Amino acid sequence: MSATLVKISKKLWSRINETRWTVLYISFAVCQMIVSIIIEAVILRMNEDGARALGDLNNRYKSTPPDTPQFIYMNYSYSNYLAQYLSIIDGNIWFMVFEAFLTALCLSALYFQNTIEIISIGLINICLLLFGSIQTYQSYKWLRRIDAQISLDFPNDSTSISLPMTVLYAEFVQLAFLVFFVSASIFFGYKLYGEFGWNIYKKIGAGINTQVDFFLLLGFQILNLVFLYGDAAHNIHTIIIQSVFVAIVIPTLGLGLWGVRSENKKNPDNSKVDRKQK
Repeated sequence: MSATLVKISKKLWSRINETRWTVLYISFAVCQMIVSIIIEAVILRMNEDGARALGDLNNRYKSTPPDTPQFIYMNYSYSNYLAQYLSIIDGNIWFMVFEAFLTALCLSALYFQNTIEIISIGLINICLLLFGSIQTYQSYKWLRRIDAQISLDFPNDSTSISLPMTVLYAEFVQLAFLVFFVSASIFFGYKLYGEFGWNIYKKIGAGINTQVDFFLLLGFQILNLVFLYGDAAHNIHTIIIQSVFVAIVIPTLGLGLWGVRSENKKNPDNSKVDRKQK
């Protein structure tokens, strides 16, 4: 077992250091994960503070309810706003998990020199940028509604108990870094596409590694969707983005399988050569 891990580690390290583009590709991927997770952790902490404040407001509102309740948005009470905040917190956690998972995919793409996977990582990064944009919009939208409701229910001290908008600054910083890292990922991915070409399919024959990677990615996204549908009423935008992820992964998986099978029909001895090399 240890000998296998050492062999895999050496091969991965050699793949990473193969060219300057492979070094830059994985370096930016790791930096993206570290920076994005740190900023998202700050956003998560701020949203948790906001959720606690909403819980206190909900208790205060229930202790002295008005005779004729008024609502800024539909029939949303503070408990409804709290539920929305909790769903945003869930999105923050999933964002960090997915950043780590995406870095693992980048390592896998270099290890197997997998062109299809590199293309998919670029597309997924674009979707991740859209996800971050929607996260910022959601925070802005709900903060305005909540603060308007607080001003309506507690006009005398609304300034002191309103939820701060500082989380938006962190989210704008997150978006700026995402634009930078996503652009770098697409550029370096394009360079790697030129280096790897379709060599992977000439080397691994049936492409089992490609299939496993994409089934893992597809499974991860489907599990994420199942989790989000548990509170679908408060996760519409997030569900849409995750559905786009799944919609991208499925045809890309099909393209990969079609590519390796076509390559095998043209070169039926590929898998035999690969087994001899191993």
